[in-house]
Amino acid sequence: MKNLRAVTKGILNRVEEQTGKTIQFMRDENLKVLATLQMARNGAAFHVLRYSPSDEPLDYMVAFQAGYVLRLFENEPSKRFDFSPEPLAGKQVETLLAVGQALSPTDKKAMPDFRSNRGRVGADDAALTARRHAHRPVDCRRVP
Repeated sequence: MKNLRAVTKGILNRVEEQTGKTIQFMRDENLKVLATLQMARNGAAFHVLRYSPSDEPLDYMVAFQAGYVLRLFENEPSKRFDFSPEPLAGKQVETLLAVGQALSPTDKKAMPDFRSNRGRVGADDAALTARRHAHRPVDCRRVP
């Protein structure tokens, strides 16, 4: 992207150097936020930085998104975790919610709502890393 500041371009260059993958820019008229960075997964050749056409500067959001990738790749490969939805993840979370604690009648009534919404992660959700995270990952895949 031509309109990014030199410092932001430098951050994106660090992402490319650290991950060994290039970043492809994609204008997205329907994006509800200024920018998102989708990390290359499952053998993808590049990361995708989607941005919304705007008169507002994108530098902060682009740098913020790139920071997640950089923080993930600061860890050695065996310590990298990538949280993503999977069919069984909702059931695993449901089990974790119920194990070791008594559920109130209100919570028990809420479980069917939880079941019907499990695994639905929005495309604009930020990536999460396991670094300094208080909980064990429920559905994590090793990032190569």
